[in-house]
Amino acid sequence: MKNLLLLLTLIIGSSALAQSDLFVRPTPSGGDNYIYVKDQILYVEDDINLQKNNTTATEASIYLRDRGQLIQGTNSANTGTGFLSVYQDSYSDSFDYNYWASPVGNPATLGGGAVSGNKRYGIKSLKDSIGATNYRENLLTAGYNGAGSGLGSNIQLSISHRWVYKYENDATGWSRIFAADNISAGYGFTMKGTNVTTHSNQYQDPNNQRYDFRGRPNNGDIVVPMTADGFVLSGNPYPSALDLVAFYNDNPDLNSIIFWDEDRTINSHFYRDNQGGYGSWTVNGTNPGGIYTVPTFMNHDNSGNPTTPTGDVGQSYNRSVSPIGQGFFLVGEPGISGSVPITYSNNHRVYVKEDSDHTSSTNPSIFHRPGQTNGNNQNNEVGTRPETTTRGSIFRFYTVFGESHFRDMILFLNDDTTDGHDRGYDVYHPSDGGGTDASMPITASDGVERQYVMQGVSFKVEDRRKMIPLTIKVSGQNYRVKIQGVEEVNLPGNVYFYDSQTNNIQLISGGDFGGLMLSPGTYKNRFYIVFTMSKGRSSKPDFGIEEAITEITTLKQHVNFFQNNRVSQLEVTNPDRLNIAAANIYDMGGKLVVSQNNIGEESKFNIPTSNLSDGVYLIKLTTAENVIIDYKITVTN
Repeated sequence: MKNLLLLLTLIIGSSALAQSDLFVRPTPSGGDNYIYVKDQILYVEDDINLQKNNTTATEASIYLRDRGQLIQGTNSANTGTGFLSVYQDSYSDSFDYNYWASPVGNPATLGGGAVSGNKRYGIKSLKDSIGATNYRENLLTAGYNGAGSGLGSNIQLSISHRWVYKYENDATGWSRIFAADNISAGYGFTMKGTNVTTHSNQYQDPNNQRYDFRGRPNNGDIVVPMTADGFVLSGNPYPSALDLVAFYNDNPDLNSIIFWDEDRTINSHFYRDNQGGYGSWTVNGTNPGGIYTVPTFMNHDNSGNPTTPTGDVGQSYNRSVSPIGQGFFLVGEPGISGSVPITYSNNHRVYVKEDSDHTSSTNPSIFHRPGQTNGNNQNNEVGTRPETTTRGSIFRFYTVFGESHFRDMILFLNDDTTDGHDRGYDVYHPSDGGGTDASMPITASDGVERQYVMQGVSFKVEDRRKMIPLTIKVSGQNYRVKIQGVEEVNLPGNVYFYDSQTNNIQLISGGDFGGLMLSPGTYKNRFYIVFTMSKGRSSKPDFGIEEAITEITTLKQHVNFFQNNRVSQLEVTNPDRLNIAAANIYDMGGKLVVSQNNIGEESKFNIPTSNLSDGVYLIKLTTAENVIIDYKITVTN
């Protein structure tokens, strides 16, 4: 380590002429200079200027090896013709997709090495590693299968560009990249692996190919445009780990982040044979360290669109830190006007070592890899990261369809949420395919009903009960549908599955489960997940659920809210003249700021909001029967 520090001191000391914090260049006599970072973090406060070395074997200026990472402090643009080199392993054969993002760009693009800043890249930036510092160019092929190379092997790496695609926005959709350097920093790409292998574990492919990413290291703010409900294939753009919690919290127009997983035993290039799906991840006040629902694997049609579930699901990972090279989809919030920036910054970069085999219960930095450590994998090491303790209540439940498959869903009990859309808590359903599935419908402030796999609900002692609609879709055949709680954190009471058509109530918390036989069809406004304050093994809640269903459904369907900021008032319409006992407005800290009592059966009433500061508030209506409905308003005076 002393030698490394001495080397850095010498390089930085000689960098004043280059006006860079770190300046690495060949010697005047033609010798190569480089920094070799082994199992350490290289931190540079300002910009980096790298000049390409003369010898292929030591051409790069910085080598990150054995879990080494680079972090920079300021947003200063990097410059020069030189390269940083960093490894990532794929563990996928020629039939398996991984989602990638490059930590480097090609210095020759966008004006060449003399132009500073982050550069575009393509799959030519992925080299064939043949030694600690040496490399070969990969052989791009139009064939279906890529060919792998082992360390020191005489077989040269080839990448099939048939499967390399980007997805910059919903308007352009999937775009094939071929061999061009046309991917901007912050965007990701899909790529299949190398060779053909036979294996029995659907999550693990024994084949591994190490890719050597070489180019100018990305640095500073990197912006990816996002639209309402939009999807963008993105990923970690830096040569260091990325704290997804910090990234998510700093981007309020981001709904969720979804990760691809697939059945890796299937050796076919036909879309109709491909089986995989997306898992959803988010951060919220109940689980500030992030929470993930596993993907339900779907069959696909000839065009690659998901159709029916396969019966399998993906693995559950801690996704709160993204390793070097990890690609994922960003999903936009509803209500975005036009295009808004989703920004990566140096504040989101962290030094967290990557988990090698998913055995660590605390380490959140994971790129797809099998359960056995490969001795040649220089990035593999179990690391640690402090996790935030869960706050509030969580109920994770599975909707299981016969012996076929299940949908993983989560409900959060948190008083900062409403019956409408709440960012962080309410996460879109990741699959837009047909078939047999389950979801939770929510209508956002734009009046559009969307389907969700995570939802936050407010539930207090005075509420007595909380009822969340569950939509179930069955196709193709009859299914025995089972609803069962699988994770329960700080629940105030029991949780039930309620069928409003048959008036059947079944306990689904505490190890119990409910279910029924369903024929093909879409079942809306029939099934509910019900929270109560009662505890114990009782199979029946301690209240009249039929009356509660009627009252809450009526309120949701017939009481309307409109925040009229032009005249500074909240306008509530009650056409069915329900008896409203109270209307209270709370700020997001839980403080009561406006209260009106004994409103009665007025068909329309207004609540002045001119005295409120700009911000988001919760409106709670309470009926004479003590039924409560929440709604979120945004006040702009």
